[in-house]
Amino acid sequence: MTSMKVKDIPSAVSRFVDTTELLEGMLKSLPPDDLRKTITVSRQWSDVSLDVLWREVHSVVALCRGLAPVVRDQNAIWRFTRELEQSDWDRFDSIYASRIRTLHQKAVNGGQLVDQLARTRPRYAILPNLQSLHWNGSLVQCLTFMHPDVKKLVFTVPENFSSQYLTFSQYFYTRLPNLQSLELKNLTSSSNPNAQQALGTTIEKLAQLRQLTLPCGLVDGLMNILSNLPKLEALSMTSRSNSDNNLPLSDGAFSSLSAISLVISFAASTQLFNHPNHPPALVRIRIESPRAESPAHMTQLLDAIAASYPRLRQLHISCLTSSAPPDINETVDIRTIRPILKCPMLRSLELAHYYPFRLLYVDVEEIAISLPHIETLVLNCSPASKSLQDTLSFPALISLAANCPKLERLGLYLGLRDEDIPASDQNPQVKFNNLRTLCTGFSSVSNPRSVAFFLSFLCPWLADFVRGDSWMGEGRTGKDGMKEWDEIESLLPFLSSVRAHERASVHRKLQGA
Repeated sequence: MTSMKVKDIPSAVSRFVDTTELLEGMLKSLPPDDLRKTITVSRQWSDVSLDVLWREVHSVVALCRGLAPVVRDQNAIWRFTRELEQSDWDRFDSIYASRIRTLHQKAVNGGQLVDQLARTRPRYAILPNLQSLHWNGSLVQCLTFMHPDVKKLVFTVPENFSSQYLTFSQYFYTRLPNLQSLELKNLTSSSNPNAQQALGTTIEKLAQLRQLTLPCGLVDGLMNILSNLPKLEALSMTSRSNSDNNLPLSDGAFSSLSAISLVISFAASTQLFNHPNHPPALVRIRIESPRAESPAHMTQLLDAIAASYPRLRQLHISCLTSSAPPDINETVDIRTIRPILKCPMLRSLELAHYYPFRLLYVDVEEIAISLPHIETLVLNCSPASKSLQDTLSFPALISLAANCPKLERLGLYLGLRDEDIPASDQNPQVKFNNLRTLCTGFSSVSNPRSVAFFLSFLCPWLADFVRGDSWMGEGRTGKDGMKEWDEIESLLPFLSSVRAHERASVHRKLQGA
């Protein structure tokens, strides 16, 4: 009989872990029906398959099927077909309960199921390893799944929730004392001052909170409380109204905040970042305006951001509205963008506006030279209006390849015409060594085969195209020019493999010389 020495145990464990991780990665790609069939292959496959199947449960109905059969009655209400017994819980605990990390509850009639779970559960924490709870429904039933190990809650507030603020406050922070991420959806500011105060009391006692998403209307009244949360790193404020928000900030507010996401006007954002007590440590900023913003307002915003955060790493700025088109002369050019070029540490820059940017080759070259560490650069590749002619072509791509070696994701509004295509003996001497995604949006192409040939030299590792409409405007299908880009995408893998073979052949010849 062969025995294993003690010194061999770590390597054996390592091999087992490697095999398990490889198996899990493979099983994750299977459809659920096929994944269920793998449970019977072997004990190891069974454990891994069950882990993958039950790590994230997408409804309470699916959860309850692990306990006993369920049916939907004539009133569309889900019920167990029989009373739950201790043996049901024993089986559920031994096979499923500890595997579940995330639970979703949609707005369906599953209240009867949850009530029976709460009535018959053998212990306080039904799902002991639950970390993330996404709930759309009754607050009282949501409490059934709360326990101190839950770290994330996404709660969609019912319409009649204003009367439940006090109940929410009373139980929330006692059930979830270690909560790190909270998102409250569909929540509006209440005219009841006691309700607002109760919500403030709830959030104030969540000392471990790191990420918070609230409507702007509520943030206004809770700013002092939010600014003193000791571990808050990311704050998202959402609003679809056109009203500006005057956010009061005290000295030392948001000292630990590193990321902020705002759906407010550029003017309100500018006011925030120009405030003497602006959050001091932001490195990630996302601004989405519900207005048709002018280039002047964008310039003011970029000025404020660059002055307050010279070490900024990520910036996303866009205007979401297309209902009231701005004046056609209100277009973004290099003068609008130039302030943010004072932030040389930028890793990600995404800007979007209603009209195409008026950028020339020399402007793109200025951007490329100013941002040598950029990894994601997306400059309005899907403008809401295509009334202005695209102005960028192959030289802009070559300049970015030469000056931005770390670029992984690129988006430009291009016009790749026959007369701009370099001759076959003038293929680019530089290339994107790390570019994986090219966002072409509504860029135009006149000769797909020539463009694909050129890109096979310039972007040898390109893996993905993102094209079409990325705006939220209505009535725009984004189909123009898609067929040409489809052809380029189909040709590029073969051409890139030819380029790779050519490079390998040259390398072998050089080694043999």
